[in-house]
Amino acid sequence: MMFQIDEMVPDRVHGWLIPDNPAAPAEVVVVSGGGLRRERVPAAVFRADIRESGFHPTGHCGFTLDASTLPLMATDEDFDVLDVASNTLLYRRSRTADVAIRLFNLETQTLPVYPIARSLFPMLQMIYTGVETIAEEALVSVMRTPWLSVLVSGGLLLKNYEGSLAWGQGFSRTILLSHPARELAARLMRAKSLGAEFEGQRGWRGLGQDPLIEVLDGVDLGDPTSLGRALRKLDDEQFFALGNSTTRKLVAKTYDAPLEKHHVGLALDSLAAFDLVGFEDDLDAYVDGLESMLGRGGLPRDTVPGPPELSRVMEALAQCRPAGDLLELDGVVYSQARAAFDLATRAVLGNI
Repeated sequence: MMFQIDEMVPDRVHGWLIPDNPAAPAEVVVVSGGGLRRERVPAAVFRADIRESGFHPTGHCGFTLDASTLPLMATDEDFDVLDVASNTLLYRRSRTADVAIRLFNLETQTLPVYPIARSLFPMLQMIYTGVETIAEEALVSVMRTPWLSVLVSGGLLLKNYEGSLAWGQGFSRTILLSHPARELAARLMRAKSLGAEFEGQRGWRGLGQDPLIEVLDGVDLGDPTSLGRALRKLDDEQFFALGNSTTRKLVAKTYDAPLEKHHVGLALDSLAAFDLVGFEDDLDAYVDGLESMLGRGGLPRDTVPGPPELSRVMEALAQCRPAGDLLELDGVVYSQARAAFDLATRAVLGNI
């Protein structure tokens, strides 16, 4: 699916929408307060430019939202516009969205510590989370639409979207790092819970994870011996997909390509291009940085606690020799990034 919003003014929204099957009719739905679905509007207005570009065979893929097609436009009510087929957000009218910023957050945590989307929702026009689950063409459309403000957040492979992130005004980049053992523990716990929850019928959340789920079946993740036996059963593909996940997100273009020691330097180079690098155990500094980027204060500073068993699994990983290889590169990236952060902080404090 691809889309573009060409015009965004208070009483008119004009754009186009192309579904995965261009021969299929496209339609948008308007959702207002409380999730109430209101009018549906076909995306069938003729767009000669889209037909001539080769994106759509007939060009009948445009839509206009104004008082005649959507009476809600004549009110001051907030609403969202979604693609009916994919449920992708195409446009949001929000009376509180008044911060002009394009923000990309690389999510490195399966169990996020800080709910950045919830914190920024009232002040940003568009919020996209979990973007690694959005189809590539749709995500590129999101990144290249000139919103007043937008947050794009998720655990995608950064290198595949560098061009889109730099498009137009470009995105400011943020990342919040936690200790690599925390993320590995969370990923193991998630895979094990999928096996218990779906019992062989895992649905979309378990796609591509069946081999790992089977390896972890019956394993006590908090027992270093049991955990070590399971990790030794990982084949190369499972190992590469599970280990060093933050380094992979910073430097790789596929989820299963081997990572080598030289990728540490590339990951640190990638981090150097971020506008804000934060650490879970110094959340105040991270939130201070966000407030500076947004030009306003008052952001919440509460963390989301992990499940009680998370610390037990982390302790088991510390005593489990096979886990060392799964954490090696992320551990170096984290420690060097933290050392650079601490050095910069001391320099700033020394100048005060």
